[in-house]
Amino acid sequence: MAGNDTAWQELIRLTSGRLRRIAAANLRERHWVEDVLQETYYKVFRSLNRLRDRERFYPWMVRILVNECRMLERKLQRERRASTGDGSDLHNLPVREQERGMEELRGVLTGLLDELPSGLRDRAVLEDEELLNMCLTGGDSLA
Repeated sequence: MAGNDTAWQELIRLTSGRLRRIAAANLRERHWVEDVLQETYYKVFRSLNRLRDRERFYPWMVRILVNECRMLERKLQRERRASTGDGSDLHNLPVREQERGMEELRGVLTGLLDELPSGLRDRAVLEDEELLNMCLTGGDSLA
């Protein structure tokens, strides 16, 4: 938060693998993952001074990432519709692939929760129930 470049690089090193997996699970077109990660880190960096509860940093960052994925998906869908004229030729993933992506996301989130100390895990589950439910069930409660 003080603008330490070394700390920022360490943050990226520690979080990029997990965020990359979450982004891949949320995007239909995997080649957009790096762009979404870059935009997420940019928004996190730009908004750090507005983060009130430092203990909720990672869930906050995941929320930014998921929102970036959704915004990109909406943008790509609008572009596809515009290019086909009526949207009839959308390149949607089959339902099975979407389910596999959600299953992968559930696994990542469950693994992350399991890594937390029990008190912190309980707090994360209670305080971020909406985010966790959205991620674990595939709902759109944060859209």
